[in-house]
Amino acid sequence: MSDNIKASRELYYLDVMRAIVCMGVFVEHITACFNMELLAWMRSLTGPHIFSFLTDGRLAINTFCVLSGFLIAYNNLDKNGINYGKVQYAFLKRLIYLFVPSAIVCIMAYVFMKAGLVFNYLAYENGADAYIVGIYNFEPTVESLMTCFKELIFGGGYTRYAPQLWTICFEVLGGTACFVIILLFGEKKILRFGAYAVCLWYTVFCIAKNYFEAFFCGMIVYELCSLMQNVKWNKQKKLLLKFSFVLFLECATLCYFKFQKIYFVPVFLALAVGAGYFAFGKDRTQNKLVSWIKTFGSYSYSFYLIHFLMIVSLGSVVYTGLRQIKMSVYIEYILLFLIIGIVTYVCARLFQDYIIRKMIHIVKWIYGKLV
Repeated sequence: MSDNIKASRELYYLDVMRAIVCMGVFVEHITACFNMELLAWMRSLTGPHIFSFLTDGRLAINTFCVLSGFLIAYNNLDKNGINYGKVQYAFLKRLIYLFVPSAIVCIMAYVFMKAGLVFNYLAYENGADAYIVGIYNFEPTVESLMTCFKELIFGGGYTRYAPQLWTICFEVLGGTACFVIILLFGEKKILRFGAYAVCLWYTVFCIAKNYFEAFFCGMIVYELCSLMQNVKWNKQKKLLLKFSFVLFLECATLCYFKFQKIYFVPVFLALAVGAGYFAFGKDRTQNKLVSWIKTFGSYSYSFYLIHFLMIVSLGSVVYTGLRQIKMSVYIEYILLFLIIGIVTYVCARLFQDYIIRKMIHIVKWIYGKLV
C-alpha cells in the first residue's frame, strides 16, 4: 500500500490493482454512510465473485499486504548481492512513509472536528451500523489525540481520529518482518525460504492473522518469479497467464466470501500478482482508461488515508444538498460518489505531491548527511 517506489511504475498492473481495491474501500464506506440498502443491493449484484473487489473493501487489506511483500522483495532482493545500506534506508523511508502522513491525517481530523465540519450523525439517520456511526462521533480533546498517536505507533487496533489506520499496524509489523528476513538471510536463499516457512506457520497456526501471511506470500511469489526470469513467454502463454491472473483473483474472492477459507486468500492473491508479473510485465499500456486507473493507483495510499474524513465532512454537506433536490436515489448516489470521489482524488494528489513526497526528500537528505 505504502511502497511508493520505482517497481510500481515499471509494473503498471500493480497500480491498477491498488486502484481497484482502493476504490472498493471507498465505495463501501461512502455507501455504508448514506445508503445501506443500496450497498446490500450492489453486493447482491456482484455476489462472492471477482467483481466484489469493486463493492467490498474487506479484500483490500489482504491485497495491499501481498503487494507490499512483493514490492519489498522486488526492490531489495538482488541476485548480485544485497546492498545492506540500501535495504536499511528503504526500511527507514517506509516507516516514515507510514507514520508521518497517518499522524497528519489524525491532526486534520482533530481540526475538522473542532471546527464543526464533521457531520457523522447523518450516518445514524441513514441506518449505518454501529462501527460507522461511532466514527468521529465523540468530543475531540488533546488527550484523545495523544492516545490516537500512541495507538498509531504501538498498535491499538482502532485509531479514533482515522479509523482506517488500524491497517498501518499490519503494514509496519509485516513489512518489518520482511526487511528482517532480507537483512538476516539476504544472501542465502535456502535460509530465506526456511524463514518464510516458519513465519507462515506462526502467522497461520499461532496468531491467526492472515494479513501477516499475505506479506510472506508476496515475497515467496516474487522469489519464484525471479527463478523464472529467463523463461520466454510467447503470446499464447501470456494469454494463458492473463486468464490465470483473473482465475486466481476469482478464487481469492470465493475463498473469502463463499467458503470462508481466509488463509487461502493471500495465497491466491499472491499467485495472481505472480501471473501478472509475466502476463503484463513492464509493458507500457497505451489504453487511456488503464493509464488513468494506473495514475489513480499511484495515489491510492494518500487517497486511502483521507477518504473517510472527506466522506463524513464534505460528503455529508453534499448529501444534505442533494436531498433537497427530488431525484432518483441511484442518480443521487452517483452524483454523491462523483463529487466526493473527484474532490478526494484532487486532495489526495495534493497531499501526496506536497506533503508525502517533500517529506521523503527531507528524509533522504537527512539520511545522506548522517551516512
